[in-house]
Amino acid sequence: MSQSRYSHAAESPKSRFIPKDFSTASSIIEKCLKGTAAEKLDAISKLHHLCKQLSMARNSKCEPVPVALLVSMRLLLCDREKGVRTQTLRALRYLIQTPEAIRGMSRVNIPVFISRSLEREPRYMWERMQALKFVRHLMEIDASQMPRIIVQSLVSIAQHTEDDFRKVSIDTLRELAIAHTGIVASCNGIKTIIDAILDEKLQDISGSLTVTLLYILDHESTRCHMRPSLDIQRLLWVFSDTDSPDSETKQSQREAAQKALVMILRSWTGILCLASDDFGLKSLVRILALPPTVKGASWARDAIFDLIFEILDVVKVPDSGHKRSSGPNLLYNYI
Repeated sequence: MSQSRYSHAAESPKSRFIPKDFSTASSIIEKCLKGTAAEKLDAISKLHHLCKQLSMARNSKCEPVPVALLVSMRLLLCDREKGVRTQTLRALRYLIQTPEAIRGMSRVNIPVFISRSLEREPRYMWERMQALKFVRHLMEIDASQMPRIIVQSLVSIAQHTEDDFRKVSIDTLRELAIAHTGIVASCNGIKTIIDAILDEKLQDISGSLTVTLLYILDHESTRCHMRPSLDIQRLLWVFSDTDSPDSETKQSQREAAQKALVMILRSWTGILCLASDDFGLKSLVRILALPPTVKGASWARDAIFDLIFEILDVVKVPDSGHKRSSGPNLLYNYI
């Protein structure tokens, strides 16, 4: 008796995503497509609450989301009313709960409309926010199935310096680069992360971005996605760029690059990466050999020496030319 009671509880409507619920959602969508603006908002609100309840009742044996339902919701994502699009994104976030649902969503090209919502004008803030929440929700389910078009939208937003969602897009790219490095690298996301490290407006997250690069370099499965002599070496160009005039922006980039290089070169991974590349540490050593008559050579030499002293935890004593250690010398870690 107890066994049949438990089996009956397992088949209760509260623990299964039954087809009747799908038909209810479809009927709500039909009303939403045919109604007025007020009726649309009322219907889409009901759809959101229904999908939220269904997501709380689903289990690992839930039935797949019907393609017809996804197609109907796709129509709502291109509705004229921004409130309808926003609520549809919320409902879709509760509806997509499994990797199979992500694949079904991709087959009906819903990621195209998600990308469209992400790249809308700033006045559509709530719609963009819901689209970004949906993207992060996909990462939690299965980052390996992240659609390429969504990653391209994140990279585009991250490269736009005046976008309000730039920082959160870069942080999303950073997390995705750890979970699925290949898709980020193929969309030029690694370069975007490195450019963000040099940005003076993003210095509060530059440390976490640098650690992400070290993580990628530290694993053989992800290291192959880094482009030799092009990615990490972008942090060195501020020391070799002696032709462009000095400015506050260039000075801030120098400070950001020095901070990132110190963090990288204080790890075995960073040392091996930069020392094994002809355009890495060797290029900095060549700058030290430039004659003083070369424009900017004196500054570059002093900057490189400051970088080396900071890596080795050595402090120059003013007006004496001598150096003293401010703490445990980094050389002790390697000798």
